Amino acid sequence: MNWIIEDEGFSNGDILLPALKKLNKQYFIWKDEFWTTKEYNKLPKDSIFHGSLENASKIKKELDLYPGSLCDEKGFSYSYIYETYNNYILTKNIVFTTINELLNNKEILDNLTKNNNYFFTRPNSPLKEFSGRVLDKNNITPAHFDYGFYHSNMDLEIVISEYKEIEKEYSGVIQ
Repeated sequence: MNWIIEDEGFSNGDILLPALKKLNKQYFIWKDEFWTTKEYNKLPKDSIFHGSLENASKIKKELDLYPGSLCDEKGFSYSYIYETYNNYILTKNIVFTTINELLNNKEILDNLTKNNNYFFTRPNSPLKEFSGRVLDKNNITPAHFDYGFYHSNMDLEIVISEYKEIEKEYSGVIQ
């Protein structure tokens, strides 16, 4: 078994890399430029990938590696999290829509912005085409969703919710 490690995918480097080195295990460092140079063709077929969700998803769909990428993309989508952990979610007043639909029908926001002009949005996709953010309903354009910079999909499914000020955010649920 060979490891493909996307060291750049982690702010402090991949935590598996030191262990693989210490154990003298075979590993290859993944570079995003492989998608254009096709260097991935040189990787052994009996490999497992450890890195960003975006590359894990793409590797699972496009490369013939085994086991390859163990990537449950659906399990990281907001719609799945909302459905599964609904009792723990900060706000239940949400709408699933697309960027295009929202920009062409701002009435979607009426129920979410009764108390002020602001709303929270994030992609439904776990690939995070843009970071979650608070926007003013009176001033939204495609650029506010990083359209043309990180992605070019006006039909990208997004989640919008009422704006709430929070003091602390926790990213896990212990049951």
